[in-house]
Amino acid sequence: MNENAVIFRLNLIIALLIANIVLLLVFFLPPELLFLGGILPAFLIPVALLLLLRLR
Repeated sequence: MNENAVIFRLNLIIALLIANIVLLLVFFLPPELLFLGGILPAFLIPVALLLLLRLR
């Protein structure tokens, strides 16, 4: 199997895991915790953007 295909799949899995974590934060935490935990999405958004740039 091609090395690039393996790296692409690993990046895709990591990006999907990050997206799932963000969705869990948005839908299951109360709004007060979301406002207090604004640091975590602020950290995850650049990570997700970097992964998306690497996927292209």
